[in-house]
Amino acid sequence: MMTERKIELYYNQPINKLLIISELEHKETILKNTKGVIIRCIKLKYVPYFKKILMNHYMLLKNKYNIYESIATYRDIPLFSYNSKLRTKQYDNWTEKQLYKKYINKYEFIIDFDNKDNDFELTKQECIAVSDYFITLKIKHEVKLSGSGLHLKTNQIVENPEKARLIAEKLIRMFGLTTIDLSIYRWQGIIKTKYTIDYKTNRVSLPINKLDLENFKLNDYHVDKIIDRKGLLPVKYYERRNKKSNKPL
Repeated sequence: MMTERKIELYYNQPINKLLIISELEHKETILKNTKGVIIRCIKLKYVPYFKKILMNHYMLLKNKYNIYESIATYRDIPLFSYNSKLRTKQYDNWTEKQLYKKYINKYEFIIDFDNKDNDFELTKQECIAVSDYFITLKIKHEVKLSGSGLHLKTNQIVENPEKARLIAEKLIRMFGLTTIDLSIYRWQGIIKTKYTIDYKTNRVSLPINKLDLENFKLNDYHVDKIIDRKGLLPVKYYERRNKKSNKPL
């Protein structure tokens, strides 16, 4: 079966749409593709919006958009116009006047291990080092594939992006890390959404079990390997649930 067909089947599965919308609730949804098109400030609260807004209006499959989410969590996001010109004006106003700060509820601590030098083994080992350290501190966290790199998401809340960056910089100094992307630490920083597909690599952004991380290979999560002929993931990914807390870091 062609990869494109598998991706279509995947995004049409109700359970997959539910998982993705659950991740995007109280987040700003962002669409980006390899042609440089970026659409921000999308509000997705209910499962039917996935088809109505992403699939039909923005033509997710045709335009091969990757789905991102804000690091910041919002109490609510105002609805932006679907008219592109009006939407641009609204977004400029939203950004220039920093109106988004009025709606932000919390800022989660996340680390993006960027495989910028095409050295996934290095990226993985640096992620493992930080993960092991967090385990000693009893900080709950989850590691997931971003496409070509790794995200480490904790259940910790920080005061602001500046504080998150300082923590990341401290980790860089402690372990001599070279793959952490510091550019994400801003109020409007974004990361790849879990359970979505990275169109550049055709890999699914899924959590990686700690026991599997050491031997994990990039193509283990390629669409052609991980998704069955009905567009479904292996059962274990539908059983996974993570408890979250709001403890300050």
